[in-house]
Amino acid sequence: MLIGVSDYTHLPSVPSIKNNLSALTEVALTGLGIPHSNVHTVENPTSAAQVHEKIDLAMDAADPVSGGLFIYYAGHGWTDPRNGRLLLGLVESNQHKTWTAMEFDRLREQIADSPVGSRLLVLDLMTSSNATNASRAPQGDHFTTFSGEIIRSLTDGIQGGPRVIDTDTLFRHVRASCEEQGWPGPSRQIGRDGDRVELMNNRWGQP
Repeated sequence: MLIGVSDYTHLPSVPSIKNNLSALTEVALTGLGIPHSNVHTVENPTSAAQVHEKIDLAMDAADPVSGGLFIYYAGHGWTDPRNGRLLLGLVESNQHKTWTAMEFDRLREQIADSPVGSRLLVLDLMTSSNATNASRAPQGDHFTTFSGEIIRSLTDGIQGGPRVIDTDTLFRHVRASCEEQGWPGPSRQIGRDGDRVELMNNRWGQP
């Protein structure tokens, strides 16, 4: 399940998010081996309902025993100053009107209620300020910084990595790469054996 918001009415646009979605779709199809019918994409959603309905479709398509659920969101994100809740941007979101955004807690609850055993949620968030936004999605770059590292790691492989890339290997490699380049490093929350989910064969050195 790939969700990306690149065009905004009241916030800076992030054109590179379109490229994130295209590249991750290719990774899902050719690397992760997910059937085309099971890859759901929501580009520039205008309502939270659009996103939740697509997630329901993705959960229904996944086998509750052997299947997995991968959800990716890229776009602007900020916290509600009144209560600290994380808000995810939609096309017409206004940072000063919290009801125009999608609540992360509702998204997390929906995923938690899924019977699918393996669930992975990746958030690539830009802040709404132009100064900070430039460090996360530099003008002219093909991908946003964090997603670009994920895409390159899965597409090109990880040098010296294991034969199969799991979620822990991917996270550690991406974090190290971000830190080496002076970019903000990602954080994570792990439940059950979420750090051991196998993603795909390591492509490093393959033609």
